[in-house]
Amino acid sequence: MVAEDKVFVARHEEVLLLLPWYANGSLSAAEHRAVDQHLGTCDDCRKELADFQQIQNRWQHAPVDLAAESGFARLMARIDAAGIPEAKPATAHESDRAAEGAAARSSGLLHRFSE
Repeated sequence: MVAEDKVFVARHEEVLLLLPWYANGSLSAAEHRAVDQHLGTCDDCRKELADFQQIQNRWQHAPVDLAAESGFARLMARIDAAGIPEAKPATAHESDRAAEGAAARSSGLLHRFSE
């Protein structure tokens, strides 16, 4: 593989991990510019971004289930009462694995919403 291709692949993988945050507007200005630049040259990332935007749009327009919200509040109160210790911060490896899992799950969500 040519050095230029290796740089593109590395940038591509980095951008794939940033796309969910790009879609919801929570990237830093520098990260946003880097993703913008890559999107100008990568059809695959533009398609992936469109998928994330579709998921975000469906999520934002989904009906609110008040019973679920109150159930979550009750669950959190039980967890707080149980005195469960705080989770330790994830290592870089664990964070990478979590991001890969999130990307895989988002593909499944998109499939579920398109049925």
